[in-house]
Amino acid sequence: MSPPATQDHTYVASSPTFVPPAAEKTVAAVEEEEDELTRKLKKLKSLYDKQLITQAEYESKKAELLSKL
Repeated sequence: MSPPATQDHTYVASSPTFVPPAAEKTVAAVEEEEDELTRKLKKLKSLYDKQLITQAEYESKKAELLSKL
């Protein structure tokens, strides 16, 4: 009779994706822009939720921000 099988639960991290230096700056700029857009959309939603702007103002400004994508 053979001994019971055991499993090796060692975690092996995958290697990071290589990003050329020139592309790295572009990726960072895109991420920063997305972060800024996300912050603006959240702020806009907050203003609407607090009834500081109308639904028409909210929809108009949201469409303006999203058109910049």
